[in-house]
Amino acid sequence: METKTDMEPDIHLTVQPTMTVSEVQKEVEKRMGWLPTSQLKRMEGFKDPWESAVFKGRLLAPDKALQDSGIASGDMIITVRRVLVPEGWKIVKEGEDSDYTSSDEDW
Repeated sequence: METKTDMEPDIHLTVQPTMTVSEVQKEVEKRMGWLPTSQLKRMEGFKDPWESAVFKGRLLAPDKALQDSGIASGDMIITVRRVLVPEGWKIVKEGEDSDYTSSDEDW
């Protein structure tokens, strides 16, 4: 397994203090042109949330309003999105040899 972190450029959003953290994350999703989390591929055993948000080193509750999380106008929130990318594996179709191991040449 390999992990890769891509840092995207900062974006500025105009949001209401009554918006929840998850609503802000949806705005980030739209602005960045990302797939909705409902369309992301989930691998067996992966139970973590797709997205998280951090403010001043604290993980924010997705259903809590910005104002209730102590966030004021001009504050920066760091959002994280996990995207699983299967690499080095071949999907075995019914009737194919399941003992196949892939290599970099397959991709």
